[in-house]
Amino acid sequence: MNVGISCGLLFLLIIGAALWWRQRQSAATSAAAIDALVPPGWTLLESRERLGATFAATAELVEPPPVDSALVARLWGQLCQLDVVVMAGLARIVERRGGPGNEEALAEQALSRPLAAGDRLTLVKSPDAVVLYLNAVQLVAASLRQQEWRRLAWGWAGESAAAAAPQLSFQRIAPLLFSDNFMHDEGALGEWKVVHGDWQVHALQTPVRSANPFSFLGCGERGEAIAGYWFWRNYRFTCSAHPLPGSSFGLGFCRVDERNGYELRWRPDSGTAPAALVLSKVRDGERQPLAKKTMAFAPGFWMELSVSQLNGLLEVHVYGHRVMQVVDDAPFLGGGISLLSAGGEGTVFDDVDVRPVDRLDLDCAQWPALVWRQVPGSGVGDAGLRDVAAGEIGGIELANSSVSCVVNGMDATNAVLELRSRISDGCMLLARIGPAAEGATEVGILWRHPGGEDRLASMALPAISGSNELRFSCLGRNAWVVLDGQSICWARVPPATAGGCGVSLAVRPGTTAQPKLMRVGVAPALPLPQVVDRVETFTHEESMRSWNNPVLEWLPSKGGDTTDYWHRSDFWSALAVDMDVTKLRSLAAQPRWGLTMGSEVDDGAAINTVASLVVDSKDNELQFRPAPDQEPLVLKMTRMPRSLGLERRDGRLVAYVDGEAAWNAVLPTSLRRLAFAGRIGKGDTRPWAEGVTLRAAGVKTDSFREAPTQWLPVAGTWEVTNRWECDPRWSFFSGTQLDGVACNWHKIRHGESLTVEYFVGPKMDAARGKKYEYAGDYNFVLAADGRDISSGYSFMFGGWDDRGSQILRKKKLLLENSSVIVPRSGAIHRRWFSLKVRKDGGRLSFWVDGVQVGTVVDPAPLTGDRLGLWTWHNGMMVAQFRLSSDQDDFALLPPGTLPVGTPKTPYE
Repeated sequence: MNVGISCGLLFLLIIGAALWWRQRQSAATSAAAIDALVPPGWTLLESRERLGATFAATAELVEPPPVDSALVARLWGQLCQLDVVVMAGLARIVERRGGPGNEEALAEQALSRPLAAGDRLTLVKSPDAVVLYLNAVQLVAASLRQQEWRRLAWGWAGESAAAAAPQLSFQRIAPLLFSDNFMHDEGALGEWKVVHGDWQVHALQTPVRSANPFSFLGCGERGEAIAGYWFWRNYRFTCSAHPLPGSSFGLGFCRVDERNGYELRWRPDSGTAPAALVLSKVRDGERQPLAKKTMAFAPGFWMELSVSQLNGLLEVHVYGHRVMQVVDDAPFLGGGISLLSAGGEGTVFDDVDVRPVDRLDLDCAQWPALVWRQVPGSGVGDAGLRDVAAGEIGGIELANSSVSCVVNGMDATNAVLELRSRISDGCMLLARIGPAAEGATEVGILWRHPGGEDRLASMALPAISGSNELRFSCLGRNAWVVLDGQSICWARVPPATAGGCGVSLAVRPGTTAQPKLMRVGVAPALPLPQVVDRVETFTHEESMRSWNNPVLEWLPSKGGDTTDYWHRSDFWSALAVDMDVTKLRSLAAQPRWGLTMGSEVDDGAAINTVASLVVDSKDNELQFRPAPDQEPLVLKMTRMPRSLGLERRDGRLVAYVDGEAAWNAVLPTSLRRLAFAGRIGKGDTRPWAEGVTLRAAGVKTDSFREAPTQWLPVAGTWEVTNRWECDPRWSFFSGTQLDGVACNWHKIRHGESLTVEYFVGPKMDAARGKKYEYAGDYNFVLAADGRDISSGYSFMFGGWDDRGSQILRKKKLLLENSSVIVPRSGAIHRRWFSLKVRKDGGRLSFWVDGVQVGTVVDPAPLTGDRLGLWTWHNGMMVAQFRLSSDQDDFALLPPGTLPVGTPKTPYE
């Protein structure tokens, strides 16, 4: 038997080697054939099997070009030959298929001046485009069909062509990822180089035991620090900034050199002009404003800014809001980034992040040709239809993507809409909405390839009209279609390959009411974000384990429910619970184990299991029960699964086995609002806590490890500082005001229902008492107007000089529990208290350390949407703030919102 196997393996190796040799010989023959076509005197790029998906080839002219000659860059690909030609007064991109005469000019652009010695020409080839830059500024560009490119040659053509072409330099370009939270040694600048001004990394006294201990401070009349390289391109640059009194600040990007690049600068109020953000293009030292947005910032407040450039489309975001979208017809090739600070006391920067542009939201504005590539005559696969709009989003390739659009006035009985993803090598995944048999409409998920078209899933669709938002998401081998927020079709799809995305809308000829494509978007399709439950910096400190120990996140089930443990957090939106079976060796000895989701019963006294995904070890079965009154769907197991997953998303409940969707069902009514994640399986050890993870939308956890850009402190001092005078090594986020109110509003605007969990501790002040005689007033407010605390609901732990804990509506006391107080003794020196607040419509609930302070129902709920932390004549330390809301995407305050005066409290 062993001899036979060995002979078989040897045979396979021989066959494989023969095929490899044949392929290599074929490639060598093809390369030789291409080499033979290179004109004499031309420079052929170093021989390679492939040039790469994205690359740049640069040549610098050492002398003016010969008269009556053209400089030509020639690319040989699988499907065609491409010539990029620069001649007297004109640059052209020409595609040739087959022999002479089969040429097509893809693009051309007049030159503003003749080429001269010292000019630098750079050819950039990306998967779907080719662009020629003159001195790092776009000269001519064209979209390309995807293919592999094998050779590049460069030389002069014409009667008086030079004998030798300029020498080429070649740079492969990989996806860009750069981040810096300035965790450097104090004084070490890392990747940053100072151009002007005084720049320094600032660290707290003991940075290894502090939340967010490092930052980057820039001072000077025109301070600038730079990082990056010339070939950084098509990226988004995000940064947190904190201007100090008297300073202005900004970000530079696509910075070619000191005299060329883009700048976003914030200009403070000058008395004659209001404060504003100004986006400019700096060309040869001359500044040309591209866009301006009136916007006020104030010293002492952190903000998050984001700038991007994708093939000439420039965007600026503040706090996630897009405030500018500009098209530059002659964009820069790319370049580094810079931090800018001018005047005053300087600007503090933190949390720099640079990565490829991977999401766009395009409205009805004019889009650059390389960003929205029109695909005429697509007909969505049907010659009987006429295109209304058809295009592909250029510059973004994703294996996992969400393609979305908004369509007005679509009648699906005579129109077809396709959302396409993974467009590559003649293949694509697509969602198709349109007419079916007998005048009905349907939605289908299809796999289109050179051999034909496979229908992977379909279902009937009610008539759609008016304005509809559709989204087609592909994640791994799972794909689904969402119509106006509800999932309507699921499918298992072929293995993922990265590709482009597009949208096509077509109608039957003679249709009178024409639908209109109002918006097109693309974004990565990602698993729901993981719910963060610890800070590594503090995991080894005993006193912090109450808020920094994942084991304590899981609470034993109460009553006779079948679930063993429930996670302590509330979830109002999309939720996924995952189990890594490989980490849980104890499962083999347990008869039943798995994952569950549940809802509250008995006025919140207990949680009942609603849906479950369970392994029955005795019967060797995997059982999925989507609702309590349904019989389980059963799958016989041939081996132990490596992972399990249970997810609610877009109105569906999906069960995953080994990362792939095994079943999906309509989400039960009892899981459509507040839900809980549970697990079946005995054990409360660290392997259990680390083997089961939660992911959720509508959840924001703030461990204060990054700059507090989401917060708006309006009264008191809010900063990262030490908690203990006797042990100043440990620092956390804190708020203090000893002669009034300290208030810190969150910039989020919350929905109707939400839950907030956070940990607080007293800030030591020995001068006021050595046994914490002053401890109290650890308070939270929600449903407020963002101006006064007394406009919302206040939840007070140790309010009114620690006479108890209270729930207030504006200034009216709704509930008081005198048994829940802050223990005023030395025993709380290192103690952290767990506070939990829930608003479920008009139902308000409050817990301290798991003990319910009380629940009250307001028949006329307040309509405010702001929340915040506050204390009175005191100081409070805050750790691990977690907000769970009924909004998938949090609404933030408009950029430039500033506080108005000191907020009034229930005490006043």
